Amino acid sequence: MNKSNLLSCLIVFLIPAIVSSQNETINFENSQITDLYLKIDTTHYYRNDWQIGAPQKSIFTTAFSIPNVIVTNTIHPYQSNDTSVFVVKNTAALGLSFYVPISSQAGVSGYYFVDTDTEKDYGYIEFSPNNGSTWINFSTDTVYSPFYTFYIQGSSYNIFTGHTGNWNFFHIELAQLGQIFNIQQGDTVCWRFTFISDSIPDNFDGLMLDDLSFPDITTGIDKIDLNSGNICTAPNPTRDEITITITNPSKRILYCEFINEQGVIELSVQAISEAGKAKMNIKTLKSGIYFLKVSSDDMLIGTTKFIKI
Repeated sequence: MNKSNLLSCLIVFLIPAIVSSQNETINFENSQITDLYLKIDTTHYYRNDWQIGAPQKSIFTTAFSIPNVIVTNTIHPYQSNDTSVFVVKNTAALGLSFYVPISSQAGVSGYYFVDTDTEKDYGYIEFSPNNGSTWINFSTDTVYSPFYTFYIQGSSYNIFTGHTGNWNFFHIELAQLGQIFNIQQGDTVCWRFTFISDSIPDNFDGLMLDDLSFPDITTGIDKIDLNSGNICTAPNPTRDEITITITNPSKRILYCEFINEQGVIELSVQAISEAGKAKMNIKTLKSGIYFLKVSSDDMLIGTTKFIKI
């Protein structure tokens, strides 16, 4: 199993840019949207435990966004000796072959709640860049692992297992795979979500997922200022505070904008830089992926990206 490797410091160019985006989100409240993208595979897995609805179990009692989730049975514990699968097909409307991968985002994110026999019963995710012809299993892959990041809050492995006790955040970013597989505008990419249980019956609730988001964001570049420097954020992922380090310690007053995946500014902060470092409280931000834009009085210093847990 691959441990998640997240970049905590990104080299950022000063880029005057136009951002285009597509962000398909499935929150299981609108059946027309759900049916358009998602299929529970009962053809190959006739005992399939995945169901969509309001959870009514011993531990699973509420959705992340009320009322519905997708869960391994809405009422009963998951079955033993079973494999359950659902597939999401999503059009790469902007393509995934980016010019500047560091400024691009494509993948999946969402929220999960798990209650299973640890590492014996678990869920995992696979990605297909070519409508199901090739599958990359993020729980076992070693070939493509340098080209994507997988973060699961509360877990050091790329699987959903154990007992979280509440909703946690997960995110996979794989923009660089678009270049490897030459994914173009209009190509169909697929995500396969699998839950596996062993032969020992357990009285656990299983796995439920909610608010699955499939962003496809690219940055159009007008020109690149090669004289720009580095911005580092730490820790990444972070929970309550974030420290920014810039290469130009002479810039004392910093204007920081925290921008969500949809391009909305969620928080604006003015900070004082001491020896090129500034610390900020971000407790008010929801869990998710954010772009941090840092400016001074006379110039844009740069932009970087981090995960808030």
